[in-house]
Amino acid sequence: MGWILKRIDEIEDTISKLPIAAIGHNKPPEPIESPPLTKTEIREINFHINLMREQPAVPTQVPTDVGVAARRLRTIGKAMLAYSAMKTLDAATAPLWEKLGMDLTALSDLIVEWIKPIFT
Repeated sequence: MGWILKRIDEIEDTISKLPIAAIGHNKPPEPIESPPLTKTEIREINFHINLMREQPAVPTQVPTDVGVAARRLRTIGKAMLAYSAMKTLDAATAPLWEKLGMDLTALSDLIVEWIKPIFT
């Protein structure tokens, strides 16, 4: 479970460095294009990673909500990777969007590995 928590810490650190972290103030500048993540998706990512923080070191039962979290994190991660590959991004933030995509898909893989012992 330690590797899952380490990956979660990396994801939280990356999100804190992205320009989306400042969205929501009273007078935002006119957007040039839609942000790759909505505030709803950020809340969803936070919900799923907080769910994983609450899990025991070794799963004792089939955690259905954890399976949902793994699938959704993978979907968002793949979308971030596709976005970073297709869009012209600010040179300062492009590597962060790509890292977020890679970290989310890697976290999904780690979650699947974590629950595998239940099924064997």
